[in-house]
Amino acid sequence: MNQRGFTLIELMAAVGIITLLLPVLVSGIRQLTIQTDRNTTRITALAPLENAAGQMSRDISLAQATDLGASDPPGNMTLYWINWGDDGNYSSYTPAYKRTRVVYVLSGTKITRTMATCANRLDTDPKCSDLTKVVSPLCDGGPWCINTRWVEGQPALNADGTFNSASRETNLGSPATIARYITTVQFSKNGKLFTIALTSYPKGSGWPGVAQTYRAFGALLE
Repeated sequence: MNQRGFTLIELMAAVGIITLLLPVLVSGIRQLTIQTDRNTTRITALAPLENAAGQMSRDISLAQATDLGASDPPGNMTLYWINWGDDGNYSSYTPAYKRTRVVYVLSGTKITRTMATCANRLDTDPKCSDLTKVVSPLCDGGPWCINTRWVEGQPALNADGTFNSASRETNLGSPATIARYITTVQFSKNGKLFTIALTSYPKGSGWPGVAQTYRAFGALLE
């Protein structure tokens, strides 16, 4: 059987072709790796932004008052509302409205959400600022009990006008972290329209993160 091998010239030609193609192949693999890393970084960065924006939008839709643009420092947002959807929102004996306050803060590279509750007898005082109308007990010398939330269906007052302790749930693990790897947060408001500008930079990624702007409408704002 006649078998023919490669000649030296053919081998040299093959090596030359491989030498020419190898840099192109390596460059293509490198570009693919870079693009994959960038895409992974973007996905990692976008997830906490979407989560934070979703939670904030839900709270803004409930808000009746805010400190944004007033006493809130940069990077903070405070919202207030009555738990209107709760059939135990207020006592039929002596009206005491169950109010909720939520505070968003950029703490390092985390956005935290802290809940607090207050009961008062004024439907026109969402911030519980009139202490003569706040239902006892006061918390830490003020009207707002941090790290608490209302129990649905339980009125704030008992039949005799005393505070119903069963209406308030404590030790929520608040403040809760709703997003990590956050670089900057900027809140602004024009009328009832809120703008939330967030930037996320995943730790150790080595790539620029993601900057997103979200808008939410506070239809119930006074």
